[in-house]
Amino acid sequence: FFFFSLPGIAALLLTFFVRSKQASKPLQEKPLELLKQYAKIFNLKQYSPNFKILLGGQLLVALFNSSDIFLLLRAREILGGGVMIGSYTIDPALGVIGVYILYCLFDSLFNHPMGVLADKIGFQRTFGIALCVFVGVYTVLAHTSSPLVLVLAMALYGIFAAGNDAVVKAWTTTTLPQTHMGRGLGVSSSLQSLTFLVASLLSGLLWQQFGSAIALSVCALGMLIPIIYFELQKDRLVQYKTQ
Repeated sequence: FFFFSLPGIAALLLTFFVRSKQASKPLQEKPLELLKQYAKIFNLKQYSPNFKILLGGQLLVALFNSSDIFLLLRAREILGGGVMIGSYTIDPALGVIGVYILYCLFDSLFNHPMGVLADKIGFQRTFGIALCVFVGVYTVLAHTSSPLVLVLAMALYGIFAAGNDAVVKAWTTTTLPQTHMGRGLGVSSSLQSLTFLVASLLSGLLWQQFGSAIALSVCALGMLIPIIYFELQKDRLVQYKTQ
C-alpha cells in the first residue's frame, strides 16, 4: 500500500505546478444560495425526454449492479483453500487478486472495441449485449464451483464493465445539449451512485441472510428488467449509428 501510494502523492504534488486562468469574478453567493442552485440541477424538467428515459434505464441497471467486491468474495469461496497447478498450490488470496487483475485487464482492452461496436450497431444494442453478459456472468458465478469457470467469468465481466462505462457515458452525451452537458452528466453520475449504494446494501443483506447463490441470482434476474426496459424504449431513445 505504501508503494502504491507514491504515484498518488506525486500526482498531488504536480497539481501545484499547474497554472490555470483566474475566475473573472469571485463567487459572491452565500452557502445557502449555492446549495439552492445545486438543488436546481436535479430538476429533471430542464432535461430532454431522451435523457430522462436513458437515466431511468441507468438507474435500473445500478439497482441490480452491486459492488464488485461481492464477486471477489464469491471468488474467495470458489477458490477455497487454494488451487493446485501441477505440484504448486496457489494461495486463494493471490487467486482473488489474479482474477481481479484479469477483470481490469479485459475492461481496459474492451473499452475501444465496445466503442467501435456502438458506432456500428448503436448504443442501445451494444449496451444490451453488455447487460446480457452481466446476466450470464452472475448466473454462472452463483452456481459454479470451478476455478476455471471463475477465471472465464471474470474475464467476460470485464466486457460488461467496458460497455457499462465508456459506452453509456458516450450515449448520455447524445441526449444533452451543450448548455446542459456538464450538469446532465453530473446528475446522471450522482443518481447512479446513490442507487448503486442502495443496491450494494441490499445485496449485502441477501448475502448475509441467504448466501452468495441467492444474492448473485437476484442480481442476474433483476438485470433482465432494464434489458426489457431498453427494448421497450428503443424507438424513443437516440439511436446513434455511423454509416
